Amino acid sequence: MEFDRTKIKTIATCEDVKVGDKGWFSDDIHHLLAKVALGDDIDTIEKVNIEPVNGPFQPIHGEFSCRYFYPYEPPKKQYRKFANAEEFAPFRDRWARYINPPASVGIEIFRAGWYTNDRVMFLGIGPAFSFEEAYDTLLFEDGTPFGVEV
Repeated sequence: MEFDRTKIKTIATCEDVKVGDKGWFSDDIHHLLAKVALGDDIDTIEKVNIEPVNGPFQPIHGEFSCRYFYPYEPPKKQYRKFANAEEFAPFRDRWARYINPPASVGIEIFRAGWYTNDRVMFLGIGPAFSFEEAYDTLLFEDGTPFGVEV
């Protein structure tokens, strides 16, 4: 993981941190850098004390409060368009919606009516979308991209 010093939390920025947040703790900034760079074990915040004696952050697996906290950000999921009908088939019953709905479309969510190896047609709207057009234009109802996770 690449270390970004602007993400370090201290007593001055501890109001951004919540109990349950995951990340790395240390009283020494260089030790914190090493923990993040090496991907050391991630711990969870048990308590945030805005008037600390030793530091504002109390990890679950530590006895003492720490001065510095670096939040863990899980890698973002990557998606790509469906390659063919076989890849789309497990998703055919999921509801979809436009990213930016055209004013002329009265239906908010819709499902696939039919699909071929490179196109999908939705019930109640037309025309058929190529898988590339669908990926660029639509989301599944839960907000994930209209594609497959890579």
